Amino acid sequence: MLEIMMRLAVTLCILAVVYTLPLSTALYIKRSPDQNTVCSRSTPCGWGVYDVHSRLVQFYMKGPCYCPNGTRCVRTTDALLIYSFVYHCRPLSRPAEHVWPEYEE
Repeated sequence: MLEIMMRLAVTLCILAVVYTLPLSTALYIKRSPDQNTVCSRSTPCGWGVYDVHSRLVQFYMKGPCYCPNGTRCVRTTDALLIYSFVYHCRPLSRPAEHVWPEYEE
């Protein structure tokens, strides 16, 4: 249990640092002050934090934005340093094996 809590703390710290650094390639569309932001192609829509030994997802962390119409949040990369799969918005027409839980059919 302590190992999971430490991994969660490290993951959250890394994510906090990543989102406080200026990213020249990460663009987003700001809708209005009272609505969320739409994820760009390079902004993660979520992370699946997994067990380091089994690589089974223990829990999901939603990103700071949401996928626009015609897209869904799918697994795109593996962030080995933070024991997480990274999810990005991709077109519905593109086949996807690992889809964010709320987008599963």
